Amino acid sequence: MVARPLNSSDWLGFPLKPDSPFEIILPVLSKSCLFPVHCFIDGLFFADSRPKLRQRKQRLNRKWYQLGLVCLLSVGMGLLLYTHSLSEEKTTLDLRPHTLADTSGKIEEVVINLPSDLSQETLPVLEQLLRLLPSDVSVKVCCTDDTYLDGFMNDCRWLFDPKRRHSDIVLSGLKLTPWARDRRIPRTDAYGRARSSLIPPPKPWHGADRRDETRLPFIMHQLDLAPDYETLPFFLDGGNMVSDEDRVFIGGNHLEMHGLRKSNASELKEMLGHFLGRPVFFVHGSGGKVPWSHLDMFFTVLPGKRAMVASHALAKSLMDASKLNQASSMELVQSIMLNPKTEVMLDEIAQQLGRLGYRVTRVAGIPNPEQQWFLTYNNVLMDFRENRSIVILPHYGIPCLDEHARDLYTSLGFEVAPINVRSIYQDGGAIRCFANVTRRKPAWLEKSDPLVTQGYLRVHRVGIWEHLEISSQD
Repeated sequence: MVARPLNSSDWLGFPLKPDSPFEIILPVLSKSCLFPVHCFIDGLFFADSRPKLRQRKQRLNRKWYQLGLVCLLSVGMGLLLYTHSLSEEKTTLDLRPHTLADTSGKIEEVVINLPSDLSQETLPVLEQLLRLLPSDVSVKVCCTDDTYLDGFMNDCRWLFDPKRRHSDIVLSGLKLTPWARDRRIPRTDAYGRARSSLIPPPKPWHGADRRDETRLPFIMHQLDLAPDYETLPFFLDGGNMVSDEDRVFIGGNHLEMHGLRKSNASELKEMLGHFLGRPVFFVHGSGGKVPWSHLDMFFTVLPGKRAMVASHALAKSLMDASKLNQASSMELVQSIMLNPKTEVMLDEIAQQLGRLGYRVTRVAGIPNPEQQWFLTYNNVLMDFRENRSIVILPHYGIPCLDEHARDLYTSLGFEVAPINVRSIYQDGGAIRCFANVTRRKPAWLEKSDPLVTQGYLRVHRVGIWEHLEISSQD
């Protein structure tokens, strides 16, 4: 067999189809792109033994070498542009509105309700909270009316720190409850920008205060104190949902409220995921039952796929082992009998979260369904700033329980900031219910914080649309 000589239509020894674009492109690429490599190998191994190759190298047209460099640069630029387009596509997907995660980001804004008829109970908690929150956290306080404003301003005006903090007091004229979280579900995007809030409709059995609270986000939006809003087509209390960066946890009683079971709840689950911007997971015991109406009273999601679930049995054992059994602060909670069914449900929920891949820790908790309150260490606020993890933890003046919860959060890497909630917890909530975190800054944006600007204290009287700005120098 006689070997066929190579011609211009051959590429690396393979014949090319006539009139094909490859007949022109591939030989050029082979000569231009491989020529620098060929020259390098020749110079490395045959510099002394093959002088004819050196002469050939000098005779070859330098245009091939230049063309090869151009081709290599073009390929490199193409790869860079492709990688950049992929990153842009990922960022665009992250910009869709989603609920605020409890487990990441620096707190930037909180909203608090101060109903006039519960001023004696709520003011002590507000005073402690303002002491604990850094001055760069904006505070918006929604009051019922102005009959209680004078005393409020005289007693607590200095706490708002008008020289640095941005504070707004809204005299709404509405009946309110102390639980600001339930009637407004804030949303954000990947850059921490506030997006339209979700407003759940009032339930049929709700009173005037709960119904009025659904109007509050509209009023605050008109005052430029809140973003736009969307009305949810189904019931969902803000206290019955907890979120991390992977999913939104919702109490299993949400299904029963809509007459559904987990097996036929796919449509509701899909709708919830659409509005909340994250996958939804229903938390419940066997049969879809939950030990309390709001999830955040007995369940806390923590960073690093950790979770904390309440245990009444643990609270009982801690109190029984304490030497302060006769202390007056413990008489009320010691009289509450342990409900075996409730404890079984809490154990089943801990096992359910464990199967989901979360490392579960048990913390003391005492439910009192007869009087509708829950002594909880799950209802907390978490703040992540300057490489610190801070938890604002409710305290009840019961040393054995308070110290155990504090040590537990400390062992998980948190700095504990205690806040006494004895004046409000018997009304049905704790600190997470009381203070609705409506804006957080992602950790990756924390270094871009602007310079601290001068604060203000403004009062908005909704009835006559009057806005009073109090000078920061007062």
